[in-house]
Amino acid sequence: MSVTMVQKPPIQLAMHMPFHLTTTLGALEESVQLCTSLLVHGESRIMKKGYLVANIRITDTETFQTFSGMAAPAIQKYGGKVLSRGPLADRHEGDLTGTVMMIEFESKKAAEMFYFSDEYQAAKGVRETCSDTDLMIIEGAA
Repeated sequence: MSVTMVQKPPIQLAMHMPFHLTTTLGALEESVQLCTSLLVHGESRIMKKGYLVANIRITDTETFQTFSGMAAPAIQKYGGKVLSRGPLADRHEGDLTGTVMMIEFESKKAAEMFYFSDEYQAAKGVRETCSDTDLMIIEGAA
């Protein structure tokens, strides 16, 4: 299969258009051309999401609240979005108990930046005194 790219002339902009708008339109046109080129050549550079998944067995509720208060701002700072949280997961296999937490990040790298950040490591130190945790970071599927 052969695909031919058709080169279109650049967008003609009015002389009175503000500079920031002409720059934005130029960047948009370049982005569209790049995406079209990538699709035509069978490439994909769309970044996959990253997910932090934890199963937490809380042993001290009061101290865990302190951990939560420390972790929440760090999750937000690193672009995390809490997708699920709670002890009511339907467990069909295995014998794990506890609270399940799933947080989505823009990429696996962003999730790891969050996890290894000074802010989260301080919160983790508190969490380790009040719970037993299984935690993993995984890249989303395409």
